[in-house]
Amino acid sequence: MRVLGGYLAAVAAAVTVLMLAGATAALVGPPPPPVAEPDFPSDWVTVAITFVMATLFVTVFALPAFLVCQAVSVLTGLRHPAVHVVCGVAIGLTLWRLFSGMVDRPVQAAVAGAVGGAVYWRLAVRGIADGP
Repeated sequence: MRVLGGYLAAVAAAVTVLMLAGATAALVGPPPPPVAEPDFPSDWVTVAITFVMATLFVTVFALPAFLVCQAVSVLTGLRHPAVHVVCGVAIGLTLWRLFSGMVDRPVQAAVAGAVGGAVYWRLAVRGIADGP
């Protein structure tokens, strides 16, 4: 249960970082033309639906890469946070490469993956390394 909960929390953290990065880019970037609709949703229901859909998408497509990283980590005994952060960055960049139309910059995907890897390490691995 710790692994599943850690994975779901890591995905939620990564999607949150992606959504915040997109919102920040929309706020800092040049203003849209007067006739265009803004890209960032303006109500909380739309934000919640977008978050749930993006979380489901990332949960499904990141799972195979996560399982590979998890297997390597367990078999080699590597429990250092840097290993999980690097795996998160690799997963984020892989998903960005496969679906580059959904995320503007690879740095956003890499940072989101790093946050996801750090969250996973904190929730699922650190307790195992420290003992019960």
